[in-house]
Order: sequence, then structure tokens, then C-alpha cells
Amino acid sequence: EQHKQKELESDFFEDMELLPPYGSENPQPLFLGEGLSPFSSPEFNKKFVKAVIGAKEGGERFEAIAFSLNEEGRRIMRSGDIDMIFTPTINRWKGRETLQLEIKDVRGGNSNGVIRENQEHSGLS
Repeated sequence: EQHKQKELESDFFEDMELLPPYGSENPQPLFLGEGLSPFSSPEFNKKFVKAVIGAKEGGERFEAIAFSLNEEGRRIMRSGDIDMIFTPTINRWKGRETLQLEIKDVRGGNSNGVIRENQEHSGLS
């Protein structure tokens, strides 16, 4: 089933928590977000990259985080428009819950939905 980015509501994130445990017989679901923009400067850390991401034409914005993002992925995150593969999660930290997109891979967002040979991407997936 295809979900538009603006349709990702808290109920959807909660439903995603019913799917684990993940493994070879039950792989973690992945989603594609296209034409997204960082609405905050990406925060780079040795362990993760974090930014607020949303669709350029409006809609909801979400905190997004990537662990182990390589230099190519970090360059893409700095460049502006991105497409990304992600898993929706609920981040629970210090008694607070935040809807979060865990980034699995990114590519430059000027691809117009076409995956090209040798397309720049972070190489995570």
C-alpha cells in the first residue's frame, strides 16, 4: 500500500511497532520518500546525522536520523533535496515520544523517480 508523506500519522507509527521481531522471515519494512528537503541544517555527529525532513510542497515534517552514514551520504544530506529509504519509528527518550524516520539510505533528490546506473547514494542499503 502506498502512503503519501503527509499521511504518516501517529497511528501508523504505532502500528509499525506491532511488526517486530524482525529477522530473515520477517524483514523490517522500508519506505521510499521522494522529493524531500531538510528544514533544519543537518546535525552531524560521529554516531549519527539528524535533521528535520519534509516534502517541499508542504505537509508534515519529521525528525529523521541516520546511523553510520558514510561521507557520500553526509555530502548528499548537505546538498539539499533528497530521496530516502526509511523506517518509521517512535523515539522514546527521557519520557518524551517523537515520531522519527530512521534513514537507511539517501540519494540526491533530482532523480525524478528514475534510478540510474552509478547513481550517487550513501551506500547504506
